[in-house]
Amino acid sequence: MPFSISVGHSQKDGRRYVLEIHTDAQGEFSRLEYLAAVGTDYNAVAAAREPVLIASLAEAEARETLDGGRQPSPRFQTVSDFLLKVRARYLASKGEETCRIARWIVDRLNDGSVTVVQIRAAFGVSAAGWNAINGRMDTFAAALDSVNAAVGE
Repeated sequence: MPFSISVGHSQKDGRRYVLEIHTDAQGEFSRLEYLAAVGTDYNAVAAAREPVLIASLAEAEARETLDGGRQPSPRFQTVSDFLLKVRARYLASKGEETCRIARWIVDRLNDGSVTVVQIRAAFGVSAAGWNAINGRMDTFAAALDSVNAAVGE
């Protein structure tokens, strides 16, 4: 992804303020300003920072999409990379979070925004293995629906 660098005038001690603007096809996604030491290779700094920014934004994007119950439309990763993050979070989840992630997966399969093949690949299982996992996810999703529908009397 491209970035642009604007270097300010020299400070009394020789350092310079540098403005990095990182963009992609959808526009600007990061704007950073820092005071660079004398002799800093600004392009090297920006080039080294870019993959870290992308990884951080991809992680936040996955978390926000999943927590918000939205369809995936990843900007900073592929759908496959996104689903690997969902898988990692599901693997580490417990209790209600497991049910919420299962609900998200069931909803995305039902609305067609992800396919069984994509999910199976992210989970790294065979068709039979996925059927077993999917059955448990359906149970977890239904349990969450039941809890969400509960009201006191």
